[in-house]
Amino acid sequence: MARAGARTADWRELRDTPELRAAAREAGRRAAERLEAARARLRADGRAGFRRAAPALLPGRLAAFHLARMAAAGWSLFDPAIGAPAPGNPWRLWLAALSRRI
Repeated sequence: MARAGARTADWRELRDTPELRAAAREAGRRAAERLEAARARLRADGRAGFRRAAPALLPGRLAAFHLARMAAAGWSLFDPAIGAPAPGNPWRLWLAALSRRI
């Protein structure tokens, strides 16, 4: 947050500022990079690697969904669309496990 110039008071007081959006965008970028690194590792390890790592990595499928949701909201942490229920999450996990993709 400090690198983006965001203030903790803005976050606590639920103020949507450009600096807070920049901090969220940076955090999202870093999360997406880590998610892609995990995907690359799974591709390299093949089916056996997925079986071993699935319990830890399947939530990455949900992370990808929520990162896309945040990007669509313009990285506004207080946009109601971000906190809206996602009833499809169990299906996303099931499909990720079935397809062996996160």
